[in-house]
Amino acid sequence: MSTNRIVEDFVHIAASRPGVAATREVLGSRKIKNVFDLNGLIGCLLYVKSRSEHPLRWGVTANVLEGLKSQEKPWAVLLLYGSPQTGYLIPSRDVEEYIRQNVWPFGQDGDFKVSPGSPLANTIPFQTIGQLFDELSSLYGQA
Repeated sequence: MSTNRIVEDFVHIAASRPGVAATREVLGSRKIKNVFDLNGLIGCLLYVKSRSEHPLRWGVTANVLEGLKSQEKPWAVLLLYGSPQTGYLIPSRDVEEYIRQNVWPFGQDGDFKVSPGSPLANTIPFQTIGQLFDELSSLYGQA
């Protein structure tokens, strides 16, 4: 499955959850293809990246992270692999700590390079969409 398809399938699944709407988010003056605004029972922005083959390495774009930091709404990074229902959820506080500690190397292309192992040791893994939404609800649920 292509990485774009994994992200699109994830958004479709997320938007079909009861009480959740998922729309592309505008950061600055443009829509960012991998940033989604979850509204309803869960209120956060998700920066969704995916990989479909090994080795699992994601590029988390520095400019997108800066745009997310300027938003009032809480945000997180979602790293999907192989399917729209498996991956890692990384709350913004952990993303910022990884960057501050230089845990994720910064590439010449403007991306922080993320791979499984110690740089993901404090993240929240999930194997089903239900697990992910349970975590999102506990972090960003709205009463």
